[in-house]
Amino acid sequence: MVTPLAAYFDASGSEPQSSVWTVGGRIGTVAEWSELNIAWQKMLDEAPFRADVEQHKRVFHAADLEYREATYSGWTEAEKQSFQDEAYSIIEQFPSFTAISSSLIKADWESLGLQLDTVRDGHPGNFFVHVILDALSNIRKWADAEAYDGPIQYYFEAGDIGMGNVQDALKRIDSDPKRRQPYRMEGWHFEGKQLLPLQAADIWAYESYKQMLNRIVAGQLRKRRYPFNRLWQERYTPYNTYADRERLEGLIAKARAIEAKKP
Repeated sequence: MVTPLAAYFDASGSEPQSSVWTVGGRIGTVAEWSELNIAWQKMLDEAPFRADVEQHKRVFHAADLEYREATYSGWTEAEKQSFQDEAYSIIEQFPSFTAISSSLIKADWESLGLQLDTVRDGHPGNFFVHVILDALSNIRKWADAEAYDGPIQYYFEAGDIGMGNVQDALKRIDSDPKRRQPYRMEGWHFEGKQLLPLQAADIWAYESYKQMLNRIVAGQLRKRRYPFNRLWQERYTPYNTYADRERLEGLIAKARAIEAKKP
């Protein structure tokens, strides 16, 4: 019997002022995600949200929580840290989950004049489509390494600029069995953050984004953040990738070499 899997992804850094765009999340069995849902909902129900916060807004959002903004306005530092630690502890209960991410440095992409054929020049969809496709490639690498040939359902958080371009790219993959098979794609969905596993994905997207800012983009190498260290496993290394100018130039050279071989 093949165990069905689900992969959940969120984006971080989609704001115009951000220098990095990241997609991150985790892949695991559908049964384990169901278990996580129970613990996660209990955590949300017991969290110290203020009375004026509507029920549907009582979610885990890493960036807002970091600075105690929006739905976390008025929280103490101790309340914030307790909420974070509980979320990390729940994720740690599922060590078989694999963290996946892809990031790119926007300035490097723009300086090379890159754009996707189906996305107009200067549109954020260029960034979003690239990191989504790279994240899918990381899923493919993981599935190949694990010799997994069963179905994978893909879930992405809705709402970011460029989502329509990503949907178009996913439709093209889904409509072609030869392109769909390497990703073991058995459907894809865009959902709101009320879908609990997307909140767990949000944590890895945010920490991968901060890792890029602090250790790749920054001129001086900074220490890894505590949440990243806590949730990181060395086996994740091949499946968490990023594109800077050097790597993008390599992709361009590879694409040109392939094009030159065509009759």
